Amino acid sequence: MSESSSHIYEQLPANQVAIVNQFCDQFEHAWRQGETPAIGDYLSTAPASVRKVLLHELVLIDATYRKQASVAFDVSDSYQQFHDLDQSWLAENIPTAVSIHPKDKSDLDPPMSTRYEIINEIGRGGMGIVYQARDRRLGRKVCLKSLHPETSRSPERLARFRREARVVSSLNHPNICTIYEFEEHDDRPYLVLEWIEGNTFRELERQGCDLRRLLGLMTQVARALDAAHAAGVVHRDIKPENLMVRGDGLAKVLDFGLARLVESEPSNVSLTDDQTAEGALLGTAKYMSPEQARGEPATAASDVFSLGIVLYELVTGRHPFPGAYLAGILNAIVETDPAPALTVNSVLDPQLVTLVSRMLEKIPEDRPTAADVVALLGSIDSLAEDQGICLSDSTTTTAQLIVGRESELQEIRLACTAAEGGRGGAVFVSGEAGIGKTTLLKGFANNVARRKGFIFLHGQCSQRLSTSDAYLPVLDALARCKDGPDGRFVEEMLKSKAPAWEALTASSTDALARLSTESGPLSQGRMKREFRTLLSALSQRRPVLLLLDDLHWSDASTVDLLSYVGQDLQDMRLLILGAYRTTESALENHPFERLRRDFVARGQGRDSTLPFLNCDEIVLFLERHFPAHRFPDSFAEFLHRRTEGSPLFLQGLVRYLQDRKVVTQEDDRWILTQDPLTLGHELPDSVASLIDTTLDQLKEEDRHLLQAASVQGSEFDSAVVADALEIDRAAAEEQLQRIEQVYGLIRTVEETEYSDGKLTLRHAFVHVLFQEALYAAITPARRAGWSLEIARVLEELHGRRAKGIALELAFLYEAARDFPSAIEWLLQAARQYVMIGANCEAAETCHRGLRLLEKLPPTSERDQTELELQFTSGFAETYVRGYGSSQSLLAYHRALELCERQPPTKEQFSVLHGIWVYHSARMDAENVATLEERIVQLANHLGLPCYHYAANTTIVLSLMHQGKLELAEKHLQLAQSVSEYSVDDDRHFIEQMCMPFGPAFHTARSWLRQLQGREEEALAETATAVAWEDELGVPQFQVSSWYATLHYLQRNAGQALYWARKSIEFARRADFDHYLDMASIIEAWAVEIGEVGDRLNRASLVEAVLKDMPDNRDERIRFGSPLQTCMLGEALASLGRHDEARAAFTDSLTFGRENNVRWWEAETLRQLGLLYEQAFDNLEQAEANVREGLVLAENQGAKLLVRRCLDDLKRLEAL
Repeated sequence: MSESSSHIYEQLPANQVAIVNQFCDQFEHAWRQGETPAIGDYLSTAPASVRKVLLHELVLIDATYRKQASVAFDVSDSYQQFHDLDQSWLAENIPTAVSIHPKDKSDLDPPMSTRYEIINEIGRGGMGIVYQARDRRLGRKVCLKSLHPETSRSPERLARFRREARVVSSLNHPNICTIYEFEEHDDRPYLVLEWIEGNTFRELERQGCDLRRLLGLMTQVARALDAAHAAGVVHRDIKPENLMVRGDGLAKVLDFGLARLVESEPSNVSLTDDQTAEGALLGTAKYMSPEQARGEPATAASDVFSLGIVLYELVTGRHPFPGAYLAGILNAIVETDPAPALTVNSVLDPQLVTLVSRMLEKIPEDRPTAADVVALLGSIDSLAEDQGICLSDSTTTTAQLIVGRESELQEIRLACTAAEGGRGGAVFVSGEAGIGKTTLLKGFANNVARRKGFIFLHGQCSQRLSTSDAYLPVLDALARCKDGPDGRFVEEMLKSKAPAWEALTASSTDALARLSTESGPLSQGRMKREFRTLLSALSQRRPVLLLLDDLHWSDASTVDLLSYVGQDLQDMRLLILGAYRTTESALENHPFERLRRDFVARGQGRDSTLPFLNCDEIVLFLERHFPAHRFPDSFAEFLHRRTEGSPLFLQGLVRYLQDRKVVTQEDDRWILTQDPLTLGHELPDSVASLIDTTLDQLKEEDRHLLQAASVQGSEFDSAVVADALEIDRAAAEEQLQRIEQVYGLIRTVEETEYSDGKLTLRHAFVHVLFQEALYAAITPARRAGWSLEIARVLEELHGRRAKGIALELAFLYEAARDFPSAIEWLLQAARQYVMIGANCEAAETCHRGLRLLEKLPPTSERDQTELELQFTSGFAETYVRGYGSSQSLLAYHRALELCERQPPTKEQFSVLHGIWVYHSARMDAENVATLEERIVQLANHLGLPCYHYAANTTIVLSLMHQGKLELAEKHLQLAQSVSEYSVDDDRHFIEQMCMPFGPAFHTARSWLRQLQGREEEALAETATAVAWEDELGVPQFQVSSWYATLHYLQRNAGQALYWARKSIEFARRADFDHYLDMASIIEAWAVEIGEVGDRLNRASLVEAVLKDMPDNRDERIRFGSPLQTCMLGEALASLGRHDEARAAFTDSLTFGRENNVRWWEAETLRQLGLLYEQAFDNLEQAEANVREGLVLAENQGAKLLVRRCLDDLKRLEAL
């Protein structure tokens, strides 16, 4: 930046510089997302006071990204409309050489040298590119750091680069990265630095580190800074990314690119702040000192402050000045005192807590020097190693606060040890609200399991969404893990082992639809198999801990999933921990209760109920919370009487006494300033009154903010609440941070990013009881208003991914009394549940939508919405309860009524065909005929060839089953006349109704040709159907089943077995019982009759089919048609079970005649005749049956069956 431009930049107040940086971040994010953002759009929304500086920054970013993308552009043409642009600055910083064409790519290549061989690029920063290289002369790995080509043309940045070389070379310390050379090649300067194998402190934070090791590493860093400060060098960019630890434990300080020589020797180059190219604010904002944030000169004390932030973050698991926006972070650094480290991690050594606090003093002179830090760290007697404290998470040390839970912890430890050894198990912890279930389990997980290298998955059930949101806690666990230290590995495993779960955690309905098309419906069976495969793959690498909170609110799909995983639990390195409330789980007869009992009965699970604390345990609680206190013995007795040992009440009451200064510190000792009993009625006497008392202390503006937050739920986003209340996001963050520090009602969970790149802080109420109390106190009108605003904000921020929170949006709109929006989101949620096979939740969600629909006046739009809900409900109920479900029947009948009220649409074709499939599977001839007539009428009305093709194909299938082969041939010709029907038309139908008609048409024609005795044409048609499905990329469970049936018609047992087993494979993957049952019968027939496959298991295959076949007629529908029953009869006859075979043939005939499914009746009569001949020696009855079959086959035009009957009659007559 030019001197004039830099001067303008440095004159800006810190808050305006923060605004500039925020706009620049958004501009860069747009480039990284593949967009080409317009500078003018950003300038128009920026405050006038910063536009000139912002313009220069945006131009520099714009030119840099254009060059990296090899985008040809002319500097003068591109920026001529900006009259405030300093032309001399433009010429100096963005020369015309930037206006490159794609062929001018050589500048982007690494600097080449005969001495150094580039291995790979390892990173890019604002100024330079870093490479891993090999020194050919010395045979060692080195790090090459070169300037971006455009940066090397900037005198200011080139000077800064050379300064880094001089600064680092002036230092000689084992904990400072060594510089070997400063060279230039083809006018490209580069540094040759020491190559460090190891991890950054950021990675150390994610992985976890015991306290003693951490203190040793921090001591090394402090020594490096002490050496640098003694040489007059201030680093000015201390942050976790610039601190590394080698494999041998040696710490290294990196990147002195922002360093400043404060007392230069004559041989050194002195740098003033005016020479800093990036202006007053350099370094990473989150780790700046207050003076840097104000734009003042940095000193050695600034490095100490930054190191204090790093140390605070590592020992507490959270940043002392959290915020999603730069302005809020800088303001907190300058104005706000962080929460004492001891309040976040109560087992830290008091000396360490004092040191961290001193390092974070606002006044530089009040901070210790780097030499002081070295000495103080060395004097601290750490207690970490023997207690196993792992410092990587904000909740890491909660286990150290736990008292009175030794037996329960021992149970969990035993299960943990077993899981480590490959024998998985589960521990379920129960108790009432506030008893400490989550504290116990999370404390154990973060301290013990992580220290042992477990992959940690933690999910939370929701009271609001309760049983309606499918897989909620599991998805929550996977999403959190993806953002954690194991995120990259877990994400890779999700993509390779569980793509459906990967799409769900990314809230990508497009990805779900694509997966459904490519590999079949995302059934509940597939979801279960994928999840089990994922856990198995993860546990092969490292043991896995799955912690699920509030299981008394779990959904049916999650319970079913856990039950499925439990089948293989003992063979996996998996520990499941669950927390639940006893009374709620038992009173509502929740499915989790059955799961828990099953786990315990099988010896896979243990159950623990947490009791209240006794007086001795409260004494221990006080010792751990208030080390070296001087409380009288009666204080523990008082607390026990008052709280009855409730942990939540106990902690709240103690905090209340601290706020009232009854419990306070004096000379580093905790004391009582008065007898608590003197407070009288002011003391809360129950958890409820404690909550009320705590909330009464809130300022009005704080209560207002938290009540709005409670509308979003027990967890909430600062940006959402701020936007809903129309207040500044940064201000809201600061207010929430203050509430957390002062009242302790909420905690910061994480920093998250929305789809548009905007950041927000995720907060949680420390207990759901506080959220419930705040929510209950909101007036109905305000509750509705806030619910509406929060729903709208969430919808806007999530954009296309809003479908992933459809149920949450539905409940918010319902609370807002916006019933149309609530119903629309309920329908979206139901459709997504159907897509992933969560049909219980889909049906329940539809029912909720239908109940809300009753509140709306009758309109055509209401009818259309009800039609969609009823149809989706019918589909889901059929999956859950089978084709005999009365709920499905009622839903479909209502859908048909609504269709009659509506004008004909393409969408109705999907509904009518779906209901036709339902009644066809039920073999309900009367309804099938009525529906076919309506389908044809609708196709005629629509007038589109593809709908004529689909309608006639539908009728062909029906007529064939009825045995009306001549009529079927006519409709086949009508469908075939639609010559332009293509695979693209089928893709439309798949998207609209998950049904391709091309394969159905060719399969129907193959069956017809087979019955007509034209076997070669039949095989050719089936091959066409398979090829068609291949081109569509859809699973072949349907065509493979039809292909198996065709080979049965041909009596080709080998091919029938092959395609039956393919159909079984596909049907199991898709959870399609209908096709699974049909294919299983063909498999049993092929093995028994055709004497192929495993003959040793032939009887077991038939037995399995008989066992699965229910007695109830409606339930037997799923076993397909009389054709399959006839196959079963053949298999039974071959096994010598003649009476059962006769009953099967008779059943097939009766069933087919009752339901007008007569296409295989002739063959069944023939088989029954053969049974009478061979098993019962009744030739007269045998001949009568075969002759009856012959007449029927001749009337139907089934030449294949006519030939078979004639052959048998000739043989019988000859006997």
